[in-house]
Amino acid sequence: MFYWFTASSKEAQIHYDKTIVNKVEYKNIEEFFTSEQKLMINSEDLNYWGAVAGKSNKKWWENLKIGDTILGYQNGSFVCRAKIKYKFINKDFARKVWGEDNNHNTWELIYVLENLEFINVKGWYCWYQVLRLSF
Repeated sequence: MFYWFTASSKEAQIHYDKTIVNKVEYKNIEEFFTSEQKLMINSEDLNYWGAVAGKSNKKWWENLKIGDTILGYQNGSFVCRAKIKYKFINKDFARKVWGEDNNHNTWELIYVLENLEFINVKGWYCWYQVLRLSF
């Protein structure tokens, strides 16, 4: 399967730069991981993305599987693609990395990315290709 996340708002663009363009240093977040998470992450500096735990986000996140492809969408273009390495729920980690929104929510539905590639594909062209291949 493949999925996508959006990072077009000003806040999301800051998060994108912080945890997609740049890797998060393991030493700065190690304290927030369980023993199992530490084994999966293996002391690596990695790229992360997260979602606020609303009803639709939670269902979407639950369907996300290790190895799925995910695309990052920003201001009319797909800007990156990666594979899902691992996923976990962790409010403390999310607060440390991204803070909270105006409603005191944080992006606790977290997924770890691997094989990250930066791309530049206009959204309309991507959807055109998907629709063209669907019929």
